[in-house]
Amino acid sequence: MPNSELFAGIEAGGTKINCVVGWAGGDIVHQQQFPTDKPSVVLPQMQSYFLAQSHKYGAIAALGIGSFGPLQLDSTAADYGSILATPKLGWSEFNWFNYWRDALRIPIALQTDVNAALIAEHAQGQARGLRHAVYVTLGTGIGGAIIIDGSIVQGASHPELGHMVLKRRADDTFAGVCPFHGDCLEGLASGPAISKRWMTPAQQLPADHAAWDLQAFYLAQMCVNITLCYGPERIVMGGGVASQGQIMSMLRKEFVRQINGYCRPEIIAGVETYIQRSGLGGNAGQIGSLLLAEAIYRAQPGL
Repeated sequence: MPNSELFAGIEAGGTKINCVVGWAGGDIVHQQQFPTDKPSVVLPQMQSYFLAQSHKYGAIAALGIGSFGPLQLDSTAADYGSILATPKLGWSEFNWFNYWRDALRIPIALQTDVNAALIAEHAQGQARGLRHAVYVTLGTGIGGAIIIDGSIVQGASHPELGHMVLKRRADDTFAGVCPFHGDCLEGLASGPAISKRWMTPAQQLPADHAAWDLQAFYLAQMCVNITLCYGPERIVMGGGVASQGQIMSMLRKEFVRQINGYCRPEIIAGVETYIQRSGLGGNAGQIGSLLLAEAIYRAQPGL
């Protein structure tokens, strides 16, 4: 796209960081993935990537960042832009905003990785045209983002749907893997929880394995809680666990059983539409980061 601003994006997850450059509207032209190593290791790699892309495509106008949390997103706070307490080695108190502002000297926009993904889904994906929607990513961690009346929901801190407390299935004695809460949603149903519980990575488990029935139980309970708390028009799911082919139909069936009719009738009648897998091919976070960059650039005085 000649004569257009080039935007950059970062989608930082628990196991990998996706760096991307593209044009307006989230149009990706190049992306590269790095393991989520310590900041001292991965940040120079990311900076070299953006330098190389700017030499190829032109100067970068703005950077959007969607990062794993918890994040300090209160722009009035002294530590705005920082990652708060996290088990990820070296990342606690790392400040995304300050680092990239100083490194690139361009406008920086920061959100959680799931908020960035929901922004993309709302603009181009399964939440397009909806006033109220929730996006959940199911992978190394579990995170959630909420749009109500077209705006991202955020209070004194961003929502942490992955750490909601669940009712255990009666036969489940697994302790959970969350270092903070043990058997919260993330502790029981994330990718690492599946791997530790069954001693096999999720992607290697056969479709008829008992893991998926248990997974559907917990994810359906999550959807019940989301439905009752936020009243969305749709719940969209992304991430590696959601990509397992058999899980969505099992989850929908279990959701209908658990909610037991206590919802709008159209939810039950249209449950296959109400709970959907992301339609952006795994690129929701990258597209969202570019849209964040474009929005902060367009907001600059004089543009």
